[in-house]
Amino acid sequence: AISGQAVVASARGQGETRTGRVGPAVPTSRLEFAVTEIRRHKAGVALTGVIVIVALVGGAYGFYLLLGRNEAKPAAAFQAMKITRLTNDGTARIAAISPDGKYVAYVLRTAGREALRVRQVATSSDLQVVPTAEVIFIGLTFSPDGDYLYYVMLQETGASVSLLESDATGTLYQVPVLGGGSRRLLTGVDSAVTFSPDGRRLTFVRADPDRGETALMLANADGSGEQRLAARAPPDVYLSKGRFGSGPAWSPDGKVISCGVGRFARQQVVAVSADDGSEKPLGSGSWQGVGRLSWLPDGSGIVMMAMDQKFSSQLWQLSYPVGEVRRITNDLNSYTGVSLNADASSLVTVQTDATTQHLWVVAPGDDSGSANKIVSRRGSGDGPSWTPDGRIVYVAIGDDRLNLWVANQDGTEQKQLTAFTNPANVRPSVSPDGRHIVFVSDRAGPRNIWRVDIDGSNPVRLTSGEIDTWPTCSPDGRWVVYASRASGKHSIWKVPIDGGDPVQLTTNNSDMTAPSVSLDGKLVAYTNRDARAGSPVRVVVVPFDGGDPFKTFNLPPTANFDVPVRWTPDGRSLAYVDTRDDVSNVCSQLLEGGVPKWITDFKSDQIFTFDWSRDGKQLALWRGTVTRNVVLISDLR
Repeated sequence: AISGQAVVASARGQGETRTGRVGPAVPTSRLEFAVTEIRRHKAGVALTGVIVIVALVGGAYGFYLLLGRNEAKPAAAFQAMKITRLTNDGTARIAAISPDGKYVAYVLRTAGREALRVRQVATSSDLQVVPTAEVIFIGLTFSPDGDYLYYVMLQETGASVSLLESDATGTLYQVPVLGGGSRRLLTGVDSAVTFSPDGRRLTFVRADPDRGETALMLANADGSGEQRLAARAPPDVYLSKGRFGSGPAWSPDGKVISCGVGRFARQQVVAVSADDGSEKPLGSGSWQGVGRLSWLPDGSGIVMMAMDQKFSSQLWQLSYPVGEVRRITNDLNSYTGVSLNADASSLVTVQTDATTQHLWVVAPGDDSGSANKIVSRRGSGDGPSWTPDGRIVYVAIGDDRLNLWVANQDGTEQKQLTAFTNPANVRPSVSPDGRHIVFVSDRAGPRNIWRVDIDGSNPVRLTSGEIDTWPTCSPDGRWVVYASRASGKHSIWKVPIDGGDPVQLTTNNSDMTAPSVSLDGKLVAYTNRDARAGSPVRVVVVPFDGGDPFKTFNLPPTANFDVPVRWTPDGRSLAYVDTRDDVSNVCSQLLEGGVPKWITDFKSDQIFTFDWSRDGKQLALWRGTVTRNVVLISDLR
């Protein structure tokens, strides 16, 4: 007999194709083996919905160990594990399972609008319980008796997923599981709620931008009797909505509430006393991001979604009280959230398929059919940045690390420039003279701005802020302008490319994206959004030396806030990405106003980032699709 871990290694090495039945029975205690096998047969899952992928002697015993049972029961000779993909349109965002495992609630997002639906697992009956609207759902929780669904919703004009990273605050509602009128319970809710074991109380995270802190709150199940349990000041706050959709989880014995805490790229899980608010860390591990948490029914640990330091968003088990970490899933896909039923025999999560993105080169105004695909890579595309001689610097992943690469504009002579061993070396910008590349790196721990020679040698650290990102070189090559975030506040800075003291250009408490320097070097443009007022994406243009804004104007509601704006080659307009019905194109807007101009004419896929060539005759763009579906993993015991 061999271990489950060895079976995984053997199957990977041989590249076998299986139909779901394993040959000789082998003992294993790793759910990782089963889930990895599932991912290797994604196509079969999509066709049949349910696949029996593992039959093992002692399987139930192994799963009991992994899920933290203190007393493992004798296992049957063979154990089948069922995997069901509940959605297939690729637009799911979050999901939750009822305590009895009979229902799954989930949110679909299409064309900027979201709907809340409930599916009966046994019959696949599916109904919409909250109508489609321009809203963002940030948490789904079933009541302990399974009769009601509690959901938190952001309601802003032209709501986009960028609100998850903003100061926008949510409202808690209650709706019958099988549909009916929604009842508003609480405002100022910034995470999913979780219930006490007796179902009489609930807890959630509330952010207070005015005080600059987050609080762990308690309330009665009907929304009355609010009480502040504990509070944290920046930078290491209680995690709430955000990119990973974090939030608290109440332990089965009612004594502690687990919650993610930290800042961007440095997060962990703590256990907070439900009596006095005192807390202690669970383990010593640090994560890029911590998502939703779910306690195991015997209180021996937590199942959670988290992104590790290699940028892999997987499902993990964190033991209690020791904090020992064990991986549950281990594949090329990523996951958002996790929800367990009452006996931990089933869980649901949203799986994002490991798609391949492509780097394209196209002439502005040309038909999309003339675009050339030059580079393909797994995961999210990053860069690109043109060199003066017409090559393109971009980011690719290898050995779970992101490093800088370069290729000709026709895709030939692809070459790795850096081979750093730290996880992230991203967002490159080539200097105008072609001598240097500035980029973001966590080589020294925090994400700061670094510089290398054009061949990737001689790394030099230029900044040392809490989070420094999105560097861009000034046209004269003397300065690097970048965005910085400290204690939850955003600002634009510049630093000499040869090293020296940074100079602050702006102060802005609202969320903002990367700066872009005009071709004459006199202006800096960036986008921000005051989400609390429900404002659209706003372009702000400031003098290169700092000071009051020279110009501000709004972009259409379909503008993609997450993609930086770029000055057009004539210096009169700013180019941005506009996404409609999940199809992106590059548009431009004159500073003096007028109707936006379409620069590209793609009929499919999304644009994740882009850059102009030095002569202004071509665009390089990362394009692809993001597919997210709800996955039910059952019969884990």
